[in-house]
Amino acid sequence: MIYFLFGEMGAGKNFVGEQLAKELGCDFFDGDIVIPPEMADRVSKFRPLSKKMINDFVDNYLIPAILERASGDLVVAQALYNRRHRRKIVKSLDNVKMIYVSPPRIYTHLRRLLKRRRGFRWVIYFLLSKLFFQKPRDCFVIDNSRQLDSQIKLLTSLSARGLQKEG
Repeated sequence: MIYFLFGEMGAGKNFVGEQLAKELGCDFFDGDIVIPPEMADRVSKFRPLSKKMINDFVDNYLIPAILERASGDLVVAQALYNRRHRRKIVKSLDNVKMIYVSPPRIYTHLRRLLKRRRGFRWVIYFLLSKLFFQKPRDCFVIDNSRQLDSQIKLLTSLSARGLQKEG
């Protein structure tokens, strides 16, 4: 089973993913580690990403990297702002569960971003990118502002019965 966590910048996908992988006893994969250098450079300079750049990342880097690592259960974290990219993940990978990590309350979210190096720039980047995030449909939601432990336990118990895919 592949548990694919997605959500807005700074929502806590990696934190939640690491906790979920620990609970499930499986590996965790941060999709950011396969971002190509040109794309990483643009993000580090707070420059926009083209649609082509994002499509190439999903098709030529993210999906192959997941397939390479998915010999057993795997938890993956990657933002994937666009529903089309999330549907592509579902179609390309067998046995995948899409899980939306809902960000914490706005003041907590902004405070987390401000703690990052060049925090004020991350806040601006987050506020601009928020305009492009397409809310999910029909998938499990982990609310990162509530009791995370109980939500992860609920998710692991529901995983045996199956979760809905993003539509």
